[in-house]
Amino acid sequence: MKFKYVKILIVFLIVLIVVFFVKEQFLKKGSNKSLSFNDKNSGGNIKQVQVPITKENLAYYLKSQKIIQDLPRSANLELILYNYDKGYRELEESYSITKGDVKKGSSEDPDMIIYLSSKYIDYFSSEDFCSVIKKAKLNGDVGYDIRRSQTILLFKYGKMLNYKDCFG
Repeated sequence: MKFKYVKILIVFLIVLIVVFFVKEQFLKKGSNKSLSFNDKNSGGNIKQVQVPITKENLAYYLKSQKIIQDLPRSANLELILYNYDKGYRELEESYSITKGDVKKGSSEDPDMIIYLSSKYIDYFSSEDFCSVIKKAKLNGDVGYDIRRSQTILLFKYGKMLNYKDCFG
């Protein structure tokens, strides 16, 4: 009987540890530093044109990231950009994130809301995705609002532990 309680306690502790990593360490290094488009108006030659990441093309950039492709089918996240210009968190833009897709706008009943200061958008053009998130976390500019139980998040997002290095 005592052995049964020890097993339950060990399983519970493992679940808590895994949920902590899922909650805190959610993104992986992205390879894109800016968006690339082919420019066909260069005398018949095709050349790559680098476009800086902005709020207007952030959804497209995020959609190209492997972490978004690796989300579970039932994933429902929301990324909210904010600024602190007026001395309080003023929300700017929302992005609905599902497996392989990012759209501008709010998510309906998200599993988690991720808050990121909009001052980091410019960094996506010169640094990889993971470096930007690490920098924002180090400066206290990333926040989370978890809307599901830790158990549900563990089962739903368990495979996302591969991305824990982003929050180092």
